Amino acid sequence: MEKDNDEFSFNKNDKEILKFWDENKIFEKSLQKNKNSPLWTFLDGPPFVNGTPHSGHVLVSYVKDSVIRYKSMNGFYVPRTIGYDCHGLPLEQAAEKKIGISRKDEIEKFGIGNYNNVCREIISECSDVWEKCFHTMGRWVDVDSKYKTMDLPFMETEWWVFKELFKKGLVYRGFKIMPYSYACTTALSNFEANSNYKDVIDQTATVTFPILDDDRFNNCSFLAWTTTPWTLPSNIALCVNPDMVYVKIWDKKREHFFILAESLLQSVYKINKKNKKEDCYSIEKTWKGVDLVGIKYQPLFSYFSHSEYFQVVSDNFVTDTNGTGIVHLAPAFGEDDFRVCEDNGIVNKKGDRLVCPVDESGKFTNQVKDYSGRCVKDCDKDIIRDLKGMNRLFSQEPYKHSYPHCWRTDEPLIYKCIDAWFINVESLKDKLLSNNAKTNWTPNYVKEARFHNWLKDAKDWCVSRSRYWGTPIPIWMSDDGEEIVCIGSVEELKNETGIDNIQDLHKEYIDHLTIPSRQGRGMLKKIPDVFDCWYESGLCGLARYHYPFENKQYCEDHYPVDFITESLDQTRGWFYTLTVLSTALFNKPAFKNVIVTGLIQASDGKKMSKRLKNYTDPMILIDQFGSDPLRLYLISSPVVRAEPFSFQDEGVKQVIRKLLPWYNAYKFFNQCYKKFKINFPNMKILSQESDNVMDQWIQVKLDSLCKHVRKNMDEFKLYKIHNPLMEFIDQLTNWYIKLNRDRLKGLNIPSPEDNCMQSLSTLYKILYKFNIIMAPFTPFFCEYLHQELKDLENTNNQESVHLLDYPENIPEPNPNIERQMERMQSVIDIIRKMKVNHKISLSTPVQKVIVCHLQETWRNDIQMMQKYIISEGNIIEFEIQNIEKYVKFVVVPQKGTIGKKFKKKAKQVITLINQTPISDLPNLTFESEKIETEYYAIKPELNTESDYEIVLENDILVFMDTETNELVTNLYLVNQFKKEIQNLRYEVGLEPWEKIKIFYTNSESELAKIIQKNIEKLKSMISYDILPVSHYNVEKDVIISKQLNIINHEIQVILVRDI
Repeated sequence: MEKDNDEFSFNKNDKEILKFWDENKIFEKSLQKNKNSPLWTFLDGPPFVNGTPHSGHVLVSYVKDSVIRYKSMNGFYVPRTIGYDCHGLPLEQAAEKKIGISRKDEIEKFGIGNYNNVCREIISECSDVWEKCFHTMGRWVDVDSKYKTMDLPFMETEWWVFKELFKKGLVYRGFKIMPYSYACTTALSNFEANSNYKDVIDQTATVTFPILDDDRFNNCSFLAWTTTPWTLPSNIALCVNPDMVYVKIWDKKREHFFILAESLLQSVYKINKKNKKEDCYSIEKTWKGVDLVGIKYQPLFSYFSHSEYFQVVSDNFVTDTNGTGIVHLAPAFGEDDFRVCEDNGIVNKKGDRLVCPVDESGKFTNQVKDYSGRCVKDCDKDIIRDLKGMNRLFSQEPYKHSYPHCWRTDEPLIYKCIDAWFINVESLKDKLLSNNAKTNWTPNYVKEARFHNWLKDAKDWCVSRSRYWGTPIPIWMSDDGEEIVCIGSVEELKNETGIDNIQDLHKEYIDHLTIPSRQGRGMLKKIPDVFDCWYESGLCGLARYHYPFENKQYCEDHYPVDFITESLDQTRGWFYTLTVLSTALFNKPAFKNVIVTGLIQASDGKKMSKRLKNYTDPMILIDQFGSDPLRLYLISSPVVRAEPFSFQDEGVKQVIRKLLPWYNAYKFFNQCYKKFKINFPNMKILSQESDNVMDQWIQVKLDSLCKHVRKNMDEFKLYKIHNPLMEFIDQLTNWYIKLNRDRLKGLNIPSPEDNCMQSLSTLYKILYKFNIIMAPFTPFFCEYLHQELKDLENTNNQESVHLLDYPENIPEPNPNIERQMERMQSVIDIIRKMKVNHKISLSTPVQKVIVCHLQETWRNDIQMMQKYIISEGNIIEFEIQNIEKYVKFVVVPQKGTIGKKFKKKAKQVITLINQTPISDLPNLTFESEKIETEYYAIKPELNTESDYEIVLENDILVFMDTETNELVTNLYLVNQFKKEIQNLRYEVGLEPWEKIKIFYTNSESELAKIIQKNIEKLKSMISYDILPVSHYNVEKDVIISKQLNIINHEIQVILVRDI
């Protein structure tokens, strides 16, 4: 697929791998492989089918696919059923835009059947887009078993569930104040309303309500404050808190008496140093709120009248946090307003005497003639203006607050009394909380705080919508509303209506059907409402299988599902409806495990917006950079632990830069392997075992990585996976391969073929196993690498990496190997830093390095690894010594830790530690309690001078001779000569296994003499013969002849083929 000298292209590789998967049906084979294995169930949250996947969809698709690939490679059978949410406002809005209509009367004139057919057409046009995107991402889904919420079997399950809830008494019809979207002409559920709050500035009004016919209150008015002036035309009562203190004050400027809460006087009159209260008002009388109940007042407008209207009532919902302590009540537009008016007999549950002059489009009706036909939110300023003209406006001012908006249109919501159908969620609260406790969430705080609190405060769920494209609510009702029949299946509908040919359950097919009354009430008619689309998606775990009409035992045996994942906002959406419906139906959780993802933002931290074009379409990113880098970038970000994440295109490029060394490791292995097979064609190397400490170390590191990945994937903690994977690539490339290049090339070592075989075998096994570990996270690249590795020496391996089993954990490895390597790396890192600090290139030799440490075991470990330190540090002389001759050790008591433990006796402990010799500290006790190492630190202090450069770091002392001498200079020239030869090989495209000879001229030059003196060293470094030009045979094939300048030394070299 890629030549050795090519840069790897992830996006080009994607296309080849997709073709390979498709032609060889690898996904189908992965399902078949585990067909008889234990089932592991996954539920895909059905996306709205219109539009294309955005970054949030791509993120959760990658999370789903990575988790499922991991489970599949662990021997589980994981069906990949997907589905689409086909009903609801998003589709209706798209249909209205396509038709060119928006109002309900226009829809009904167009024809409900015609309207719904347009919705069907849009779904048909859009559903293929999602599957193409899934394919491009490398997300394996079973498109042959997909479901749609618009399909009759799915809708029939919804009916069955609703009837079960109806039979349990959990369904009721009621007048309730609900969040209402006038832009969509329908009520919303409380959780939909709470999903889209925005900070807004509204005009507030404090209004006067003159008291009528009461000698106690001549020239006196109540003051009431409102943030919704548009509700004032519907005012029919005022409410006070029965226990709060209210005052009658004389307003000295207005020369009028007002009544308001005593605690709010200063805020209403804005009392300060300049505006003193004695200049504004005087208090004439005080009452408790309960004493004001029943007082009548003059209405603001003359639109409505009734003997029960325009009086003061009391309720504890009134507070003194803002306003005047008196609340104006418009019961059709406020939940507390309705409840209080009902409690006081002003209105009743059936809506008698209820004032609601606002139509379904959010416009005033003809009942409010001055503002008729206008959107209520547009009338605030005019109402305030008119009140001022009527001398009923006390004050007005802007007020910033958080206000709910429609989740589909971003238009402000209003609260409006709705005749609707509800599920009694409040009666299920204890069961909801109990079932939530049985689930596993990543991260856990979302479960324990956000979701728990949402369930604890759950409100009854309005499941009816006055729309057209949705699953009709299966209720038939008499004209007086006293007889109700709930239908639970198509068969039952046929029996009740006498109609046999029912092929579809949408409104245009069943709304005209009637059911004969059993109580002599004539014909029962279908109610016009459809289900909230969240009700539909909340049942997809059952409805996708047409439960209970089909697959009943299968569903019950594998319920709840093992795994779901969606974004944080679904705590008030899909996670919630799944939990409510499962609890109501079975008193079980709907799922066992959930990963909650956060919000992906644009690079500037703002919301991604198609209008603002502040982000790159994820499909474009995949086309540019490939799917694997995008997948790894997203699943390694804070967004997989429910945190917000600002997406940076550059981040995808950085992932590529992190992955390329892995590819280069394979390239290097491949070059060395081919070279070895040319030299030793009959030797089998890939099954070789090794006792080399570096070989054992890299295997231990990989085994530890595997254990880490397994643990965190089993716990659904994807956010803990990425860094260790990238760290291993660094360990493999910058340590193992770098320090073993000569062994892998078969250079300058005893028994080169044996060492080379062992190191190549080790590297092969590491690449192969690491590739399997990475497969769920970079499926495209791992497939490429598997195809490159699988047929070496006829290993008869699986057709695809995704058909392999995930590596098992092995017993705990020998900790000595990792310890030795870590200590060696610490020394090399110090040497590298010393060279950089003194502007010595890493390829420049140094004459001498002395490494010192206190512990004998540490020094022994370095002794074991010194050849790698010498090689990597380019060191001529290397010594290991005890640090004691160069430093003195000082004991430092940890006063904070000692104080917490020993309290008043802390000073005695500190004194004891200071007076104890270092050698005796391990056995030190105080009042029979052992003094642990956490109570003191032993710090070395340098106690020597030297001409060498010195670094003391983490108890390691390193001396380095940085002076340049003839030997150092000559070895540096040799290294540079080797580097130039390697550059020439690369320049002419020579592969490592191609045999050449190297000839050099100017044999009397200083550089030539240095080369000749170090000829054996050079041969071992580059594995080619290096000869003076006098040995050159002109008949040899010349590859390149070039004059080189190596640090002001001229020399000509000729590369020829060694035939």
